[in-house]
Amino acid sequence: MEEIIVEADSVRIQTNKRELRADRVILAVPAHTAKILYRQSGDIEYALMDTPYSSTLNLALGTSREWALPETLRYVYGLLIPRKERKHIAAIAVETAKCSDRTQFGHLINVMLDGTSGTEMIGWDEEKILQTLQSELDELLPGISRCIIFQKYYHWLHAEPKSPIGRSRNIAAYRRNIPPNSQVLLAGDYMGMPFTEGAAETGQWAASHLIKSNNGFPGSANQTR
Repeated sequence: MEEIIVEADSVRIQTNKRELRADRVILAVPAHTAKILYRQSGDIEYALMDTPYSSTLNLALGTSREWALPETLRYVYGLLIPRKERKHIAAIAVETAKCSDRTQFGHLINVMLDGTSGTEMIGWDEEKILQTLQSELDELLPGISRCIIFQKYYHWLHAEPKSPIGRSRNIAAYRRNIPPNSQVLLAGDYMGMPFTEGAAETGQWAASHLIKSNNGFPGSANQTR
């Protein structure tokens, strides 16, 4: 998708292959993408689409069969590291505890860095990243660094929307004042609580608003075109 253009009686969606038209559009993408696609926004819409995001870095680590989880973590799926105890790592997920066939060897461990470290390390050489995290990994999961047989890095430049002062107020104003006949509805992680469930709720809200306001809108089932 390249651009969304609101016209008198429809919304034109321009892609790199073809052009689509719709009566109304729910734009459910991250804020930075929405700002590129939807250039006819009002002030509150633009302020919301200008929401900044934190960056982070995740590592998927595969271990050999030689390494075993500590006994206390044998049936644990996830760990959240308290802020005062962490150096770089915010959370760890034992993917093989969730689903045993995630890897044919040993364990698959998902390591999530905190916002500060993720932002700092996102452009680092991968060998340097692992060296920096090695002592902390071994402290949390004793002996793991000697048994890593593969690793994959996920660089999330726009990982999670931040909540600067005024974002919640702008969301409330947007929902309260959006015209019934608005042709573009915003949804996504920056339009509600900044996590997966919040993003889903914004999509439900947009769909509900569209259904409630459909009567009398040009192109609705109750209208003859």
